[in-house]
Amino acid sequence: VSKISANFLTKSGIAALPKNVQFIVSQDGEKWTTVYNGKSISSSAETYKLQTFLGTPVKARYVEVIIKSDKLPAWHGGAGNPAYLFVDEIIIQ
Repeated sequence: VSKISANFLTKSGIAALPKNVQFIVSQDGEKWTTVYNGKSISSSAETYKLQTFLGTPVKARYVEVIIKSDKLPAWHGGAGNPAYLFVDEIIIQ
């Protein structure tokens, strides 16, 4: 695996960017290694945000994706409630 990217909806009344994104890889399905764990998604003026998370190649047969949502911000009518996440594609190259 040389690159992992995901495309997130950034402009929506009920969706928000993730609080945390984690990618874990394995060659055998038993021993797993975290290759990315954090939040480096910056908001933008774009409706969709394609973000690349892995730039260093790793050997992997399996990829586990964990994406956690945040709460809706104070300015939102549903402030404090969990936000939806809209990820329309995860690209593994």
